[in-house]
Amino acid sequence: MTIGLTHYLILAALLFCCGLFVMTTKRNAVGILIGVELVLNAACLNLVAFSRYRVGTIDGQIAALFIIVLAAAVYLAVVLWLGKRAAARIAPASVPAAPAESRARTRPPRVVRAAGQEAGWPSGSALPR
Repeated sequence: MTIGLTHYLILAALLFCCGLFVMTTKRNAVGILIGVELVLNAACLNLVAFSRYRVGTIDGQIAALFIIVLAAAVYLAVVLWLGKRAAARIAPASVPAAPAESRARTRPPRVVRAAGQEAGWPSGSALPR
């Protein structure tokens, strides 16, 4: 049995249906991107199949290559975005503490009061006594 154009088209239709199903049922971005990838693979398979059965042209392979490059660029952008987002969520405990002299400079100066008054923080300060 030889594999003809019809077999490629049926396989591409199955891939397209699976991708459409995944895109409609998933709620997260990764699941939807997997569905989009299945749909793009179905389109690439159609392009390559039609190009194979049309003698002397490689238009389908070139278009499929552009689709694959486009999908790779989108996935790279998503991975970089996720990496940037994960780097922004570093736990404060993992960040080294500032030296004591720099912490001392961030507090407001103590106010020296006249004799008989309590020395403490300025009245508008939010820091505890």
